[in-house]
Amino acid sequence: MIMPLHPLLPPFERQARAFGTCLPEAVDGEVEPLHQCRVSTRRLRELLPLCGPEASMGIAQRARRRLRRVGRAMGPVRELDVSLEVLDELAREGVVRDEAERRLRQHLLDEREEQREQMLDLLRSINTRKLERDLAEVARLLGMRQQTDAWAQVLAARMESRARALRETVDAAGPLYIADRVHAVRIATKRLRYVLELAGDTGEARTKRAVRDARSVQEILGRLHDLDVLAGLMQGLIATAAGEPWHAPLEAARLHVERECRELHGQYVAQQELVLDLSAAAGQTGRDIWNERGGDDLPAAPPKRVGRVLKMTLEETRPAERPAAAAARPDRGE
Repeated sequence: MIMPLHPLLPPFERQARAFGTCLPEAVDGEVEPLHQCRVSTRRLRELLPLCGPEASMGIAQRARRRLRRVGRAMGPVRELDVSLEVLDELAREGVVRDEAERRLRQHLLDEREEQREQMLDLLRSINTRKLERDLAEVARLLGMRQQTDAWAQVLAARMESRARALRETVDAAGPLYIADRVHAVRIATKRLRYVLELAGDTGEARTKRAVRDARSVQEILGRLHDLDVLAGLMQGLIATAAGEPWHAPLEAARLHVERECRELHGQYVAQQELVLDLSAAAGQTGRDIWNERGGDDLPAAPPKRVGRVLKMTLEETRPAERPAAAAARPDRGE
């Protein structure tokens, strides 16, 4: 009898293949491959805690640590790529032009080159070949084994804890525009969306509407974050340009960007109830999956084989303990 395909294998192989394909061009500094490579690191990091109980916990955890380091190494370069894209938009709209545009563009390019050199140093220390071998081994083991309830219980626990984290970050952010707190909402929304997408991809739940709602909120907060990052870079350049003829035009452009940030924040505040409804529905879906897969009280008494992963899940999604760390390392959500 042919063994059924493990539900985790297709999405895992797809993301592992994307990572391996994009990595060489990302190292070369290509913009889109770097973006796609970084996205694949996030999605693999979401998959690996589910794969651990089904394949090898040790290999999955080791690969996840290395993927986190790869993603963090690429993060600053990606942020500057996005800032350059936003600058292109502002230039087309005439918000920033002439010498102010040229100075800002050169400033961003110089920063990008510096960050790329740091990225290469970090990647050399990670040993991405070993990482790719670990990913291949996880895929091989998934292909050899029948699924158990363990992976779905981990999925359920992660969904419930991510939903709770989103609700807590929304409550902490409130209606005021405090950039770090709004950024934490964006990160929490992205993390919940990823686990919702996995639930849909593996057939554990119907999540298309929830994913769509999460994406719509994330688009608003993502644009706000991109503009906020660029405004900070503009401010840094303005501080060195006293007396220069392009100082005033660049400051005017920065104020324009800040106004758009506040407009976007207003759009987010108008959708806060939607976000809270999304959180409540996702939390209930997680509890339903847990019960259907034979779980006891969530998450008080997880089976031994998933306990280590649940502990990691719950620790990584406690917003009360980690908002400063999340805000300190910008993380664009795709």
